[in-house]
Amino acid sequence: MRGTHFVRFLPAGMLVAVASSAPAYQASAQKAKQVEASTRTFPHFERVIELETAAATTANVSIGDVNGDGNLDLVLAKGRHWPLVDRVLLGDGHGQTTAAYDLGKASDRTYSGLLVDLDGDRDLDVVISNDDPDPKLVYLNDGKGRFSVASTFGRSEWETRNASVADVNSDGQPDIIVANRTSRGAPANYVCLNRGLGRFDADCQAFSHEPATTITTADFNRDGKIDVVVPHRDRGQSYVYMNRGQTLFPDSGRVAFGPPDATIRMTEAVDLDRDGFLDLVAIDENRGVGVYFGRRDGTFSPIVGIADGKVAPYALATSDLNGDGFIDIVVGHIEAASTVYFNDGSGRHYSPVAFGEAKGTVYGFAIADIDKDGYLDIAAARSEATNVVYLGGPRGSAGQVVLSPTNEELERRDQPVTKEDLLILERAAHLLETEAVWNRKDDRECEDDEASGKRSLFCALTKACIDVLGKYDHRRTALQEVRFAVEDATRGQDFEHRLRDFNNLPQTTLADVHRILQVATARVQSRLKIK
Repeated sequence: MRGTHFVRFLPAGMLVAVASSAPAYQASAQKAKQVEASTRTFPHFERVIELETAAATTANVSIGDVNGDGNLDLVLAKGRHWPLVDRVLLGDGHGQTTAAYDLGKASDRTYSGLLVDLDGDRDLDVVISNDDPDPKLVYLNDGKGRFSVASTFGRSEWETRNASVADVNSDGQPDIIVANRTSRGAPANYVCLNRGLGRFDADCQAFSHEPATTITTADFNRDGKIDVVVPHRDRGQSYVYMNRGQTLFPDSGRVAFGPPDATIRMTEAVDLDRDGFLDLVAIDENRGVGVYFGRRDGTFSPIVGIADGKVAPYALATSDLNGDGFIDIVVGHIEAASTVYFNDGSGRHYSPVAFGEAKGTVYGFAIADIDKDGYLDIAAARSEATNVVYLGGPRGSAGQVVLSPTNEELERRDQPVTKEDLLILERAAHLLETEAVWNRKDDRECEDDEASGKRSLFCALTKACIDVLGKYDHRRTALQEVRFAVEDATRGQDFEHRLRDFNNLPQTTLADVHRILQVATARVQSRLKIK
């Protein structure tokens, strides 16, 4: 579930998708948001990209450039207790996906799919953690975003939840830390060492015996070695295990935190109050969201509560989402909207801002600037609801805009129509009456169109849809009819996004846009008369 990632080259040459709370990413978000930060306003996450058309038991999502084209892609870790195939989604740099395909052939019970360069060839490979009886897999990348199984790690009978990746033995190669939540026998978590070139085996070292769903890695005592946090999942004591070199994580070097009966799903290690000591953010299924502050003597404070457990927290990520230099907290829930807790800089006071919808259970987040607009976006892996990306943007947009993928059913040309479809088309035509109000350089971002009063075809339809329906419906019959009219008028043209690309063709005139809308309107009128 620790799915907050961006691509970074480490000093030893290791390419890894690491927690986006690290300071290195912040310059990309600062440029567009300094005014907001100074006035304590917060970005919104109202534009939503649906990554798939159907809900599934997805457990996690990771972000990184898997094919080397400079655009961020996504890996969906799917299955949990029910075998599914993990998926790769290639990004276009604007928040949309250009292709989606299976990571591999295996249908398995996956909890996490971490992106990291395991073999030192400077492309992102994938670590797949699976529940028993499935093998735990390492997929190596051919450099073009195609993956093949190179080895397994650990043992298939382990009741594994999530894996973490870090160089625990300081040999310059990323190792795998395995969190097991065991229902039979004595629990144990493991370190599986990289044997070179991304090869792993079953000869892994047990280092703790707390049932865990996630393990967090960080250097807590600033000795240059990676330590690990093992949050107890099933009513017990949680610990930070200090790295002692040859013996790695002995019990003698562990530091307790939290209550003796914790039910913690996840932790994140970040310096929330910027005092130079790492703090632990934890989501406890019974106690809610809280922080254990790191102390100078290496211990941790009692919990400082942020949110109670009335709505069960299920996913956690941290990042500076509004570019003010302070780390914020993102929490997903069971059948409730997610929440960003914006840090005021003290680490003890937060402004909660809800986003998303109360559907399904959020199991994992990943955070990065997917559409390259200077605002961080939030990808959410959900079970019993579709997987989505919430695109970050400035305050002030009108309503939530969900950009859903198409499918064969939606591309049928006999979809039912209503009088609202006709009103949407008529309203869009009115919004594009003259050249003075037409934006011929569409980027599918409509906030700037609304601010300028000049709309593209897509943004005029978006505005019309919201005006008529009170919300945006990306695959509404009215909009589909406009897409079909574009297809018919531009036979032979291969468009990635029909409305945008037609609008932006150098030869497209406003008269052409009007004709497209007229054709769509006539088709809707015809079907309404028949109806």
